[in-house]
Amino acid sequence: MHKLRSLSQQKISLFIALYLGILLNLPIFFRRYGQLHYNNVLSIAVEMLACFALVYFLTLLLSFTGKTVFRVLLSVIVVSSVAASYYMILFNVDIGYGILAAALASDSIDLSKESIGTHFAGWVVLFSLLPLVLLWASKMPGAALKETRPKGLLKKVVLLIAAGLVCYLPLRLMGKVQDKHDVVNNRMMASYGGVVAGTYSPSNWLSAFGLFVYSSYSQAEDTKNLFDPAKHFTYTPPKDVKDLYVVFVIGESARRDHMGVYGYDRDNTPNLSKEKNLAVLQGYSCDTATKLSLRCMFVREGGASEAPQRTLKEANVFSVLKSNGWSSELYSMQSEAWFYNKTRVNDYSLRENIASEKRNAGKPVDDMLLVDEMKDSMDHYPKGQHLIILHTKGSHYLYSDRYPRSFAKYQPECMGIDDSCSTPRDDQRLR
Repeated sequence: MHKLRSLSQQKISLFIALYLGILLNLPIFFRRYGQLHYNNVLSIAVEMLACFALVYFLTLLLSFTGKTVFRVLLSVIVVSSVAASYYMILFNVDIGYGILAAALASDSIDLSKESIGTHFAGWVVLFSLLPLVLLWASKMPGAALKETRPKGLLKKVVLLIAAGLVCYLPLRLMGKVQDKHDVVNNRMMASYGGVVAGTYSPSNWLSAFGLFVYSSYSQAEDTKNLFDPAKHFTYTPPKDVKDLYVVFVIGESARRDHMGVYGYDRDNTPNLSKEKNLAVLQGYSCDTATKLSLRCMFVREGGASEAPQRTLKEANVFSVLKSNGWSSELYSMQSEAWFYNKTRVNDYSLRENIASEKRNAGKPVDDMLLVDEMKDSMDHYPKGQHLIILHTKGSHYLYSDRYPRSFAKYQPECMGIDDSCSTPRDDQRLR
């Protein structure tokens, strides 16, 4: 007991980093090992090191706040990580923004009744007990701010920087290895570091919590600063709208003059051309960059400024639907979180969240992953009056990554830039 009470803050930090970063994630490492397609051992070793280093980095960062705040904040992280591990390990649940937003919502009492029982409580108590005892039973000599000396402070700063680099650099290296495999296999996978962050605790729920806080702040800013058409105009919906589903697909880099359904002489839209009751309209984007066009495409004329930055002046059409009683969800192969927050959807998932789902393990970034998300969304809202927004990756570089091999009909394909892409002469010869 005496040894326990005399443990230093540094030793406790190392133990908690090992406990949260490695031990609680062991079943997830095992599961992830079976999902990887190359360098499995090296990848898992790197990810284990990154998880350990991340938690150690957090403990070092919190150690600058003093002994009491360190204990309180780290206790919250320990209990939250143990709670997340219960669902991750036993139910294979992906902890992301949607889960956290539902758990922290003011009307989540019914959700709590369904998901929090005696087994959950027992799990949290059992696996939180040891690190909490170490945190609160030890006196942690020298940890108080008034006891901190310049030499000890410098040591903490050096360790903090080292832990950050140990977490970041191996993931960055594995990301480059994945990029090389993507080039060879002509595909595009989600960010390696992003998938790792969304797979393991505590990085998954911490990043989700960050998105939740940012989303709350962003929506509060909109409420204060943006003109809301829903508050100034009245819309009476038709009587049969309650069983209606609206699926809104935000495409990328699609030019109608190069689409067969619009009369282009290459039949490159064979499935669209067969669709019944399909109306193809000659629409124009209000800008060429994604960030800018997202600002001005979904508001009324004048709802965004004509200035280059396209400053937003009013709430978008998705927000207006929300005010009129519609539920909504958004799924994206991109990461424009600032825009997604302004849609006021009930839930949204970015490509890293989608790619870290067990059904998508090892799959490249493909817009078809959004189809299963759409089906799930419709199942969650069976009564209709529901909006589903799908933001595709579209034909972003590399273009040949954006369609399945069965659609690689027109050759040569553009497999890169400069000499690796077809020349105008080649293109004319093959038309």
